Amino acid sequence: MCLGADLTGGGATDYSELLGGLQLRPGARGDVLDRLSDYAGVALPEDYVEFLRFSNGVRGDFGPRYWLELWPAEDVPRLNTVYAKTNRADGALLIGTDGGGTAFAIDTRPRRPGLFEYVQFGFPLLEWGEEEHRAPSLRALFNHLRAP
Repeated sequence: MCLGADLTGGGATDYSELLGGLQLRPGARGDVLDRLSDYAGVALPEDYVEFLRFSNGVRGDFGPRYWLELWPAEDVPRLNTVYAKTNRADGALLIGTDGGGTAFAIDTRPRRPGLFEYVQFGFPLLEWGEEEHRAPSLRALFNHLRAP
């Protein structure tokens, strides 16, 4: 795992600027991240793991259009189980919502090793082909959500 994963695109990670306006939490412990990776059945994206190490979930107003909640690592398996009845997108690991009609997920389906996309779906019914947005990184997803 790359402990210095760059979510800002500018070299040194500056989470406080990137996540401004969101309520941060203490970072996730390694054993919690290992359990989440075991649940997902894949090595999680490095930028997502680094984000969870910095803040184990966030919530709050984010940009001009969104209220955002990215779930704590220990809640992801339970909430994926709760929403399994409406998740028809095999390989979509739900990681949060906007508290209403939008869900955020990681597409864990095999492509190339280490290649993941962050996906925005209408919620609660998730189906491949119905994605509202795809982003190649967590930073790109955050930038999309902050755009006017």
